[in-house]
Amino acid sequence: MNKRPANFSFHDKQYKVEYSWSLTLNQRPLGRPYFSNSKQENDQSFIISKHFGFMVCENYQASNVLSELQTEKMQVTSMDYCTSREQLAAITFSTGHILLINPTLRKRGKIVWLNSRKNIYSSKPPSVCRWVNENQFIVFFGDNFVWKFDKTLTGEDEKFIQAAQNNTRECQKTIVCINHPAPEANPISLWKLQIGKVRDVQVAPGSRGNIICVLSEFDIKIIDLASSTVIITLGAYFAGFQCVTWSEDAKLLVAGGEDDCIHVWHTTNWNHVCKGQAHSSWVAGVLCKYKQGVYIVSSVGQDGKLCFWEIPEDDIDEGVVATGPLVEYPKKSMQKIIETSIEVKVSEEPLISVSLHNDCIFVCDVIGTVHMWV
Repeated sequence: MNKRPANFSFHDKQYKVEYSWSLTLNQRPLGRPYFSNSKQENDQSFIISKHFGFMVCENYQASNVLSELQTEKMQVTSMDYCTSREQLAAITFSTGHILLINPTLRKRGKIVWLNSRKNIYSSKPPSVCRWVNENQFIVFFGDNFVWKFDKTLTGEDEKFIQAAQNNTRECQKTIVCINHPAPEANPISLWKLQIGKVRDVQVAPGSRGNIICVLSEFDIKIIDLASSTVIITLGAYFAGFQCVTWSEDAKLLVAGGEDDCIHVWHTTNWNHVCKGQAHSSWVAGVLCKYKQGVYIVSSVGQDGKLCFWEIPEDDIDEGVVATGPLVEYPKKSMQKIIETSIEVKVSEEPLISVSLHNDCIFVCDVIGTVHMWV
């Protein structure tokens, strides 16, 4: 059994481990678990996937109890909370199903199933779902079909789905988009991407859901969904990336790599800001917050460590705007290396995600244990 993680002090605040939630051996998913916490300040809930279904914590400040929702023979492949007050979460499954649900209400609230009759959107299961605004979310499927859905619409327009797929099938462009001219049912748009296997997707804050970063095996592509164009491609140094995130103001982009490092770019000019070395294994989750003139990056890795990095805003050199479709990673002599502000050993198990809600820090490991510091 893992030891309880240590308390720590950072930025004049003492963080104490308040609760730890753990999946039982029978509840653990076949692959990695997925974790998502509410994006509303007054809602203290989170969800974590399990073997065939997911668990819900309705109030993390008051209870360490998890409620269970079982889905027969359906493994969760992605989940994301909506930013609206309705508290909907979009959850995708290995069977192709897409679920919209208020996790805290469960059967008492709104439940919408998409793609429930057959695999009408793709022959491959969905891999990533992300809300792009309060009403709409996108779902990436294994063949890089990207469908956009609107929670205010009901039903599924199978004629549009089939027509959109047929119109994109023979296209060799990097990105092709088909928009429904007058949607009365879901979906409302389709993008077909020719960019390789997608590992992660994050929506740029303040972009109204139009700008996303797409993490593939060996690069990061910044894509404008509105114009269906690749803005820029960020190359890796010598190994692939595992995770990516935007800062809250979308001025920095942070990625975690298979080289055990974090990597930071300035999004105004796409210059490489710095590289952080502290983990002894792959970096699996990153988070970037801004506080009093300093960007604070949190990272978790397969070494079981939680690391914090500080990047003063005044130290970021905007430099010359990068040109061309590909920004190559700088040579070793040109790389700025930063050190951690603090390192915390969380678990003997590999860590997979880090998130923040109302100054509470959540870290999840590969066997489904969630630790919370307050």
